[in-house]
Amino acid sequence: MIWRFMALLACGVLLSGCYESQDLLLDKDAALQPLRAGVHTLIAEDGTVTRLSLSLDPDGWYEVQEIKDGGGDGPHKVLVNALDEDGTRSLYAYATYDGHESAYVYGVIAVNADGGVERKASDCRRAADAKIAADSGADRLTDSCQFNRNDKALLNALKALAKNPKHWDKLD
Repeated sequence: MIWRFMALLACGVLLSGCYESQDLLLDKDAALQPLRAGVHTLIAEDGTVTRLSLSLDPDGWYEVQEIKDGGGDGPHKVLVNALDEDGTRSLYAYATYDGHESAYVYGVIAVNADGGVERKASDCRRAADAKIAADSGADRLTDSCQFNRNDKALLNALKALAKNPKHWDKLD
């Protein structure tokens, strides 16, 4: 179940509820790699701990694999683009393809001035995230918010999503 950064750097562990699109709305020619390669620990807001292996691809994307006893899911390709600066941290949008949903899914990575990294997955099952998406022009589906070929609407929604102090996960 980890088809988005891998569901871990995108929509959390569940696949439904994300900001998504049928076509990639980030710029693959503007790929950035702000996170170092290696093994990282993702600590979700609910305390769930997941170990991830990140490697840097020459095309500017990441390959991410969940590390589990006896193997893991992946690897999964993740694209990262610059999103915004808010004075205390650099914000990045990320995308990965979810084969189960047949869609690209999106979220935000924040790199703080002290080097700390946080991840915020979009989740249209949360009223605040759904409102941000709708206000930015997304179509609300049953469990997700669909951005149809409108990269500016998606980027505006991700910037607004990053301003909400709730629902950030830690990555170290």
